[in-house]
Amino acid sequence: MRIGKPLEHAQAAVKALDVVDPVLKLTALGRQLGYAGYLWNDMLVWAHSAKVRPLPAAQFATIQRRAARLWFAGIAFSLASSLYRLADLRRREQAARRVRSDAEKEGERRGELRAIKTQQSAVRTQFLQDALDLLIPAGTLGYHHLDDGVLGLVGTVTSLMGLRTQIAKVLGGK
Repeated sequence: MRIGKPLEHAQAAVKALDVVDPVLKLTALGRQLGYAGYLWNDMLVWAHSAKVRPLPAAQFATIQRRAARLWFAGIAFSLASSLYRLADLRRREQAARRVRSDAEKEGERRGELRAIKTQQSAVRTQFLQDALDLLIPAGTLGYHHLDDGVLGLVGTVTSLMGLRTQIAKVLGGK
């Protein structure tokens, strides 16, 4: 299962080339390539740790650091994408708040505002999850010195957030 994940992200990076908006294209491409590189290096870390492919200590440390940098970069691109999308949603919300002339258009406006609020909530949740997730590779890279207990709690919280999102997708947004 672990072996195919880098390929899935590489394939998603290729699909990101079709995105029309240049900022969303760049952030999607950066995110997917960062995750693909991270997972490839993480697979090598796993192979060493499981004694499948032992590596010299210096090479192992280099691979671990590279994995953390790529994970950090992927999350940073995701955060940038979320900020960009939130700004766009805010602009769309302001435009939709203008009262329409007739009742039919007013109904459309209210529906559009509900859709925007739903999208904003999803993007904010993703932003929070990414911001918390960023702490994990940032710690590996020495950008902070939070203890392992705090980082474990962060990982648990973001895993539960991801589980909640997946359950909502499977159950149709319930």
